[in-house]
Amino acid sequence: MYSKLFELLNIQKTGLETLLKVINSQREYILLNGHEKFLDTVHRQEKSLSYISNLKLLTLKEFERLKLATKKTHIKKISELIPFIRVTERKKFTDLVNRIKFLWELIQKKSRENRILVTKTSSILNRSLRTLKSYSGDHGGYTKNGNHTSGINPSRRVIDRSI
Repeated sequence: MYSKLFELLNIQKTGLETLLKVINSQREYILLNGHEKFLDTVHRQEKSLSYISNLKLLTLKEFERLKLATKKTHIKKISELIPFIRVTERKKFTDLVNRIKFLWELIQKKSRENRILVTKTSSILNRSLRTLKSYSGDHGGYTKNGNHTSGINPSRRVIDRSI
């Protein structure tokens, strides 16, 4: 199970430990510390921001505000993105984070019952992680003259429309 998660998240062991530590401490956010490709610390990769904008999570004005904010600050928490996400989409985004937190808690339990439950829900977890992972990377954006680009390899893009 863990090796599959490592593969999905493409993170080092320390990054995963940070993720578990934060979730286990019952905080309301997941640290991106150690996750090179997880949201790529947002401020360093405007293409991640372009993708969020393309998903229509942000209006153009909100997108410009987010670009400005990320140049000034170092966003480390998923929750720090929430104020920039359009109000109608915030619940969907928060639900996704909460679902992952819930499934991680199940993984931590040692009883046989919960291990069976985790096996049954692992596909939900994998889908959720893929969806969050799709927020990062080069998924296209807009050129200076306003034309849309499809990104490096649009066929490899993973978007879960069911969430």
